[in-house]
Amino acid sequence: MKIITHKFRRQNNDIVYLVNLVDVSGHPLKSLLAENKEECITIAANLAVEEGVKNVLHNPGYSIVA
Repeated sequence: MKIITHKFRRQNNDIVYLVNLVDVSGHPLKSLLAENKEECITIAANLAVEEGVKNVLHNPGYSIVA
C-alpha cells in the first residue's frame, strides 16, 4: 500500500487536496480531503503512521474527474 496526494478542483473552482490510501493495484481504499497543502502533508503523515505505510507520494498535478 501507499499514500498518494494530489490537487483537486472542486465545482466552485476551489483548489483542495485529496489524500488517498491505495492498494498495490492503485485502487483507493480511503480518501481524505485537505483544504490546503499544509493540511495535506499532515493528513498524509498521520495516515501513514495509522496504516503503517512507508511510501507517501505527493503528486504536484491534478486529479481527473469525468
